[in-house]
Parts: sequence; structure tokens; C-alpha cells
Amino acid sequence: MTCATDPQARTVAMANLTSFGIGGPVELITIDSLDQLAALSDRPQRWLGGGANLLVADDGLPEPVLTLGRRYAGCHWQDLPDGGLRLRAGAALGLPGLIQRCLRRGAAGLEDLAAIPGSVGGALWMNAGPPGRGLAERVRRLRWWCPQERRARWSWREELPLAYRGCGLGEGAVILAAEFDLQPGPVAALRQRFLAARQLKADSQPLASPSAGCVFRNPAPGQSAGRLLDELGTKGWRCGDAVVSAQHANFIINAQAARASEVCALIDRLRRHVWRERRVALELEIVCWGCHPSDDFRQNDH
Repeated sequence: MTCATDPQARTVAMANLTSFGIGGPVELITIDSLDQLAALSDRPQRWLGGGANLLVADDGLPEPVLTLGRRYAGCHWQDLPDGGLRLRAGAALGLPGLIQRCLRRGAAGLEDLAAIPGSVGGALWMNAGPPGRGLAERVRRLRWWCPQERRARWSWREELPLAYRGCGLGEGAVILAAEFDLQPGPVAALRQRFLAARQLKADSQPLASPSAGCVFRNPAPGQSAGRLLDELGTKGWRCGDAVVSAQHANFIINAQAARASEVCALIDRLRRHVWRERRVALELEIVCWGCHPSDDFRQNDH
């Protein structure tokens, strides 16, 4: 007999849940309550947000994949006495949808994050956005599941050990919601800023092609991984249907039916090339589940 607190589980292909369009079958469990989360917190698991920066093995995964359900996809506005706007957003809400709600409400502060895909929770976990102005750096506070305390708690932004491409909450933590303090602004002007930011991305990134976003982290402040790869002539490199974008060298696109093994082989080739030519060790920005690009790219210089 199924209990009301039992989570929903089904077998799905991860290729249908990631922006890369790559990945084999997994058991997907949808979480709609803290009781369900607590009951599963001790099991081996992986957490799925919007699947926007994720490469999953061709054969799938042995452990279940957990995702937050509709209860965590809501959005609530509060008018503040000083004229500001407080927004509380669930982690399962899509970031593009959240930005559209801000535009309709005339709430300024997130419109420059146009064309960043995925969920609010995933974008917060990765601190997506420009360095120093990532999404996690704009929150008032975060609500998250603390595995050590086995409860949900709120943390102020100042308490978070934020970093480049990370919110610092640590293994086992799950972001549940976030609050933002925004300012009212003219809807037309906000939409213009949003469209300008989206066009800037479209001019430089292959937004229409299946990918997982930037493959590598920038090696250092002011040093772009994409520019480095471009200078070394890697645009158009391919392994099967995994292809380095001709528009942005830090993107690998799924040209048709790419496999995770092909993406990993191409990543290995790129890292070896950059190390041999520039002695720069590129670190992954995408997350790999069940597939493992090589870490010995420094060993073979010839």
C-alpha cells in the first residue's frame, strides 16, 4: 500500500532530462515534502535540478536520482515598506521562468541573467552568472536541507561560503528556496535590458544547440577558457557527434546523437592539447555522472 508520504518513482532516460540530450536510464524519485527528503537522506543518491550543466553516462546510473516536485516550484511576492519587492522562489522553479515573472512585475535585479537555463536551485548551487555577480551572491537568504541537522534551515547570504561556480553548502545539502530583495523598475526598460543581455549571449554562444554550457572553468580571474581554446584552434574539433562549437570554443554541442563516451574523449583531447601548448590545467565546469574524463592529461606530452 502506498503511503501519502511516499515519493513518486519512475524509470526515465536522462537524455530527456538534460540540455545535452545525453544519458541512459535512471530511477527518478520526485520529492514533495521534507518527510520524504528525510526518509531518503541516508540512501546513495544524486540530485537533479534543471539538468543544464550535466553529462550522464550512456548506460545510466545504479543509484536513484532525486528531484524536487511542484511544491518547490512556487513563487511569492511581498511589498516592502520602503517600496522594494521581496521575492521568494522555490528551487524547482525554472530560472528563465522566474526572470519572466520579474519582468512582468517590474522587479529589477535579475534581468541580466537572461539565457541562463536550468532551475533556480541548480543555478544557486553553481552560483551561475558573471563572476562576482552570480545568482547566489544576489540572494537575501537561502532555505536548504542540512543533512547534519536532518532539518531545513535558512541561511543569510553573509553566512554562505560563496565561490566562483559554487555556493559552498557542501555534500548532501539541498537548496529548497531563496529570497531576493529587488527594486521596482519600468517594465519596458527592464525588458530592454533583458533582451540586450540575451542577444549578447546569442551572439557569442550556441544557444540553439544541445549542450551543457561552458565545459571548463576559467583558469584564473581575467583568463577565459573559451578564449584560450579559441587561440589554440580547437573550434570544430569532434569525436563522433560531440563537436566543439564553431561559435564558442568552451562549448561542446551534441550535433545529432552524441554519446557521453564521445564527449569525454573530446574533453580529454582538449585538456591534453591545452596542457601541452600552454601548461594550463583546465578544470571541468560541467558535472559528470557515471562517466569520467581522464585526469592524467598532464602525463602524455607527445
